[in-house]
Amino acid sequence: MNSFNLLSSARINIYTERDKKKKEREITEREREMTMKRKPLFLALMISFFFFISNVGSQSPASDSCSSDPLTLQTPLPFNTSSLHCVSIWDFQSFILRYGQGEPNVWNFVLSAPNTNGYIAIGFSPDGNMFRSRAVVGWVADDGTTNMRKYYLGGQSPNQVVIESIYDLGLRLGNLSSMVIQSNRIYMAFQVITDTTPTPHLLYAIGPAGRLPSGPNLQLSKHVDRVSTTINYATGLFEINKHKLGTSLERSHGFLNMLGWAILLPIGAMVFEMVC
Repeated sequence: MNSFNLLSSARINIYTERDKKKKEREITEREREMTMKRKPLFLALMISFFFFISNVGSQSPASDSCSSDPLTLQTPLPFNTSSLHCVSIWDFQSFILRYGQGEPNVWNFVLSAPNTNGYIAIGFSPDGNMFRSRAVVGWVADDGTTNMRKYYLGGQSPNQVVIESIYDLGLRLGNLSSMVIQSNRIYMAFQVITDTTPTPHLLYAIGPAGRLPSGPNLQLSKHVDRVSTTINYATGLFEINKHKLGTSLERSHGFLNMLGWAILLPIGAMVFEMVC
């Protein structure tokens, strides 16, 4: 009787172990199947999120570049542009600057930028700051007409930015100027009259979309982005003076990139664990 009980108990233990191992195999197989189903989803999410972060604030492909020089436009500019230096001066906003000395006291400039239904501006600063700078500003009106004006930047508030005569000695402009619209880009051409090299401290800005200069004084709305640069006219090399003028959109872009990596790294670790 005792032998029978021991044999029965042994059989029960064997069956229990078999059932336990079978259940463990079934659970392992289900987990493997669920993992295989989750892999494509996690990979797709990671790739999609990385694509989104890397393209935040990016512009549509520019139709103008320095590699396409010499510059050819359907409407000719008022001066020869074949010998101008070309610099991608502000990649974040697709600003391209062409410049060169046409005569002993004449410098030719062409600023190319996307037409975002706001103004574009290039400022000539004595020290890299906006205060006491002179800016050449251009925009396209709702009816398609082009406008170019010179402003004196007497302060940071809009009412301190006033139109100034092109002949003012602070920044004297030549009579040859024009604006051309092509492939949804603005080409703003003008001349600077100076007995010396123009100031190397150049500012760039874009205005808010849909808020063009208005009123009898063509008052400017506050820019939505700006940058300060220092350029070497001889070599075309330049640097961005971020300590002078911070660019809000670039700061936002950098913050979103950091946030994206902070999210992507844990996701990547999870995916790595599942794949491996």
